[in-house]
Amino acid sequence: MKRQNKNYLYYDTRRVSSFRELLKGCRELYGDKTLFIFKKNGEIIQKSHNEFSHDVDCFGTALMSLGLGERHVALLSENSYEWLVTYFTVIASNGVFVPIDRDLTPEGVANILKIGDVSMLVISSALAVKMKSVISDNSYIKDVIIIGKNDDPSFASFEALIEKGDSLLKAGDKSYTSLATDNEVLSSLVYTSGTTGIAKGVMLSEYNIVSTAINALNSMHIHDSCLSVLPYHHTFEATTGILCYMHMGRVIYINENLRALAVNMKNYKPCDMQCVPLVVESIYKRIWATAEEGHKDKILKTLMNASRGLMKIGVDMRKTLFKSIHDSLGGNFTRFICGGAAVKPHICEFFEDIGIEVLTGYGITECSPLVCVNRDYFYDAYSCGVPIRNCSIKINNPNENGEGEICVKGDNVMLGYYKNPVATAAAFEDGWFLTGDIGKIDELGRLFITGRKKNVIVLKNGKNVYPEELESYFDESPYISEIIVFPVTDADNAESMITAEVFPNQDKSAEYGKEKLEKLIRQEIDTVNSGLPMYKQIKRVQFRNQEFEKTTTRKIKRFAVVNGKN
Repeated sequence: MKRQNKNYLYYDTRRVSSFRELLKGCRELYGDKTLFIFKKNGEIIQKSHNEFSHDVDCFGTALMSLGLGERHVALLSENSYEWLVTYFTVIASNGVFVPIDRDLTPEGVANILKIGDVSMLVISSALAVKMKSVISDNSYIKDVIIIGKNDDPSFASFEALIEKGDSLLKAGDKSYTSLATDNEVLSSLVYTSGTTGIAKGVMLSEYNIVSTAINALNSMHIHDSCLSVLPYHHTFEATTGILCYMHMGRVIYINENLRALAVNMKNYKPCDMQCVPLVVESIYKRIWATAEEGHKDKILKTLMNASRGLMKIGVDMRKTLFKSIHDSLGGNFTRFICGGAAVKPHICEFFEDIGIEVLTGYGITECSPLVCVNRDYFYDAYSCGVPIRNCSIKINNPNENGEGEICVKGDNVMLGYYKNPVATAAAFEDGWFLTGDIGKIDELGRLFITGRKKNVIVLKNGKNVYPEELESYFDESPYISEIIVFPVTDADNAESMITAEVFPNQDKSAEYGKEKLEKLIRQEIDTVNSGLPMYKQIKRVQFRNQEFEKTTTRKIKRFAVVNGKN
């Protein structure tokens, strides 16, 4: 699936350089227009731009009374309105915002609180119970603020602080609203372990974050509303989701958890959704499962063929032909904006056929996080798109295929790693940030990801093999759910044997039986091997009975697989 209009114009977007400027502009432009819609205690709540901005000022004023200053403030909570108020409040102050993954273990949370120099913790009541030992054992946490029910008088209540801040503002307290801030210093400290298990604190400035959102808006049109799905501690959702839609005066529906996704899509009727491939694939599978259960899968395939034919002659009947699917997604749903990993091209093509876009991009936390994105009329499902404005990319030391390490320079690039000058120095070369990802740039300027530098398999003959490339050949396999390719050194330590470990499709296992399915998978691997040079071929296959261990962003912990095999 390709759209080749490289030269269509970028969108005009008003420039802002800070959260305070963003809030001020939204108050002036949108005022009482609804910004957030969410559920609380079974009730649907709406918050306007004016109300949100006021809540930020109230909370900020209350935090100043607690001695906010330049303190590091951690936030550990499920997606909520209160999460967003805290985010804006701290970023727009002189404090440092430290978002924490809500799925981390107590040990993981304690580690981030310590190495992140956190002295104030905002936490939901549910997670406060889970993290009780962490809170009580950390003497450096001076203030704990509970979102929701609070039974501990030694902790502050989020709701009570909002009320306190409101009273202080009415009494003329301007300690927060008149703060002088610097948008180019450390403002957000994001800890990411990726798939290596090593936590590093990515230092982002307020300008990094805001400029990334504005430059993203230059690249793509966004529709009237979005369902906000991804965990807010992910920079993708917090930056190019919340900030972009807020800046443009769109409505943001807060999805409380993934279990509520289908219901919220039908009830809220959003136009857009930012997500990871897992969400797109889950919806894709649900559509086909529903069709098969109703014995309508053949009809669906026929309609897709008809739709393609009509589109070739300029007739778009997709909303009509696939009305039942669109209705199941709320009726207004137009586009997935997907990051975190590649979406399988055949899934992108399926949604294109039924009238829904899947715009993919490339980002990394160290780049706030967006680097490249496919544009509405310049799109290729196999690529990550082109760089956003004020961001440049290059390929370092490309091989004969044009592949090398992706390097980034621009407004979006981090300040460095917190208290880690060695890692910071290693991450930059001549002012370019070294992503550690391997890719190539085509003649149209589009980026294609082919692997991770740290995962490359270096053979004795000097050849490099990128495991992600080999894995991608099985993206559309009906027999394989997950596959990891890695080297295993032979008994004589003479050569690395390229090995594939496979988690078979469990539905197909039930249909064919374990032995027959494994045979089919081996045949499929043989077919792929036949089209590869000898040095790239998979020499050994092994099977597993359960999914690979994953990070909280649903990426396979490759290091755990590889380290366990060597």
